Amino acid sequence: MTTIVVDDDQRNRQRVREMLERAGHHTAGFESADLAARALADADFAVDLVVTDVQMPGELDGVEFATLLAEIRPDLAVIVMSAGIDQLHRVLEQGLECPTLLKPVPADELLAAVGTVLAQPTRFANPGSALRSMYREAERAGHPHVGTEHL
Repeated sequence: MTTIVVDDDQRNRQRVREMLERAGHHTAGFESADLAARALADADFAVDLVVTDVQMPGELDGVEFATLLAEIRPDLAVIVMSAGIDQLHRVLEQGLECPTLLKPVPADELLAAVGTVLAQPTRFANPGSALRSMYREAERAGHPHVGTEHL
C-alpha cells in the first residue's frame, strides 16, 4: 500500500506518515498539492491513497487537489484533513464525498478513515454524513463558526 501525505506543515506531515507506516503503508510526503500532482502525473509513481491538508501554498489547495483527483483518478482513495472545521466544509461545497478529518488527527481516527475509504469500490462514493455529523456536534457544543442549516 503506497500513500502520499500532502501537508505544508512538516511536523504534521511526518506525524501522519509515521502513523501510516506503523500500519504497514509505504509513504511519501509532499509540502504542496502542486508537487504531489506532478508526482502523480508520473506513470511510474503508483499510489493507492492520498491524505491531504486543505490550506497550503501553491496553485492548488487541498480541496482543489481532491477535486482534480476525483476527476482524473476517481479510483484513488482520498482523505482530506484540516485544523479548521470551516475549511472542511469546502469539501461538501465542492460535492466531494470523501472522508474528512479534523487535525490534529488521532491515529485511530486516521486508520479508521483509511480502512473505510480503501474498502469502497468507488472511492468518491462515501456520503458526507460523517462531516455533517461533525458539524452538528460542533454546533451543539456551541462552536461560534458552525451552522448546519444548509446541511
